[in-house]
Amino acid sequence: MTQVLPPYYQVKNEYEKLDNLIINHERTGKAYMRFAFTVELWFMEGWTLEKRQILVDLARYYFNLFHGKITHYQKDGATRYSKMRDDKFPNYYELLPSRLDADEYFHIYLRSSESDLMLYDFAALSVAENRKERRPLSYLQFRTPLAWVKQDIAQVTFALQEMCSKLNPTNGVAGLSPVFEPGREDPKYYFPYLRRFPGFDWPNGSWGLAVGAERKIRGVNWLTILDEGYSRDLGGPAALAEHLGEDIHLHVYDGGVIIQAGPEPFLGDRNANIWPEHYRTVNRALKHLRFEAFKPSRTYLKVPHGTALDAHDESLKWLRRFDIVETE
Repeated sequence: MTQVLPPYYQVKNEYEKLDNLIINHERTGKAYMRFAFTVELWFMEGWTLEKRQILVDLARYYFNLFHGKITHYQKDGATRYSKMRDDKFPNYYELLPSRLDADEYFHIYLRSSESDLMLYDFAALSVAENRKERRPLSYLQFRTPLAWVKQDIAQVTFALQEMCSKLNPTNGVAGLSPVFEPGREDPKYYFPYLRRFPGFDWPNGSWGLAVGAERKIRGVNWLTILDEGYSRDLGGPAALAEHLGEDIHLHVYDGGVIIQAGPEPFLGDRNANIWPEHYRTVNRALKHLRFEAFKPSRTYLKVPHGTALDAHDESLKWLRRFDIVETE
């Protein structure tokens, strides 16, 4: 199922050309999967009015950053997206936090047109206070074209620092990932890519339910976000920077640190024994913080239907992919 990736990814690391790679559904022939730069942030106290208003501010920030690209939004409780009537940020979201009770979930969904297949997408889930014992973590996830990353790395890290300083996430990950329409993710299409190219990330909103109240991180990728508590436990930014080495750059913000594993995102290729070595460096320092206690009934990854693969085993293999010294 894996489509052959052109050699320019490993020769010149021209990952931005993945913007033009569309995987069609084998039965319908319609565009089904593509690739994007995805950021996923996890944060506490999502039931508070303050946090929900911050989410609105960050959604507006994203909307303005990609002004003209966002064309649809989804109202709370709706099953369909509504088309925006103009090019202004939806007033609906400005008013929503004060209208909802802390015991109600709060959502924000912004996206580009269906023809873009989620190339621009902002989603936030703020958990209800009466569910905080079981699921204390809320999340924010957004996507951008890879060309936006390639053209100016500094603008990417600056934008993420701005967002993290306001939201104060406990942890987060940002990197290249497969993209589907919500609810249509099929492991037959994405799993071969995750298995072969270790630099790909796979954001998963159900991770917060699995980790619960345990203080752990999801993993590492090109950008890894840690709050001040994690940073302090690792000796602080200065000690962490010295430990990671000069090829790993730290972006300190008020409340935490963003660890940049190398100058740009890098996919690697298991088949060619090419690995994102900078990712491995960060992983060596942080792997003891990674959550792995998934129940067999709630695995991180799904596997293609009809295969003999075990989803729980494959999930752990993927989460530990940067632990490997030799290729399998």
